[in-house]
Amino acid sequence: MKLLLFYLNIIFFLSLGCVLGNTINSKEQYISRHVGENVELTCEYSTTSTTPYLFWYRQYSNQIEYLLYRGAKSYASLKHDGKYGKGKFDSITNDTSTKLTIFSLTVEDSAVYLCALRDEAQWCLNITVQCKNLPLYIYYMPSRWHSPPAKAQHSIP
Repeated sequence: MKLLLFYLNIIFFLSLGCVLGNTINSKEQYISRHVGENVELTCEYSTTSTTPYLFWYRQYSNQIEYLLYRGAKSYASLKHDGKYGKGKFDSITNDTSTKLTIFSLTVEDSAVYLCALRDEAQWCLNITVQCKNLPLYIYYMPSRWHSPPAKAQHSIP
């Protein structure tokens, strides 16, 4: 059986709505799973907004790919499943966290996963991005364990 080792950290966007005081953090740092299994990634967030959106993206070396979003609190009924629709990704969001489930893992799921919080109630002209360089690494390791790379740096375009 092929083995995928997930080294999970998530980059967080806090300012899609330019809101001060909002926070978003990852619960996991490293996760390992086999090809074909499912994995759940969790971001916990805090906002005073009653109209937040929570987005999930993944970043490959040359592109960022939008996966989906879910509304929370007053916007809990709002959602968009992106180009994959149901089946590959799903997300459950409540008033304090958002969970992304990736179904039936493949080697191609190796990427940096991004969690973003946007407050619909507040907008600004200059968007400031606060993030933590916390990449998710998914490795195919057929016969031996490898340590995660030393503090990889990823930039947000």
